[in-house]
Amino acid sequence: MSQSRGGGIAPRPKVAAAGIAGAATTILIWILNSLMGVEVPPEVAAAITTILAFLAGYFTPQSPG
Repeated sequence: MSQSRGGGIAPRPKVAAAGIAGAATTILIWILNSLMGVEVPPEVAAAITTILAFLAGYFTPQSPG
């Protein structure tokens, strides 16, 4: 983890993007299941989460420092 300007600890943007992508994918899978009736096997949901988290981290620019 890196030090933020306030002296606290904050994740780097790449890590934050991957974490947010993981949470967003979980919500997307829930919406597909609960509201649209699409059954997504747990293995597929995990694979989608992994791919989207990777892509979010890959395309987020490296933070300076």
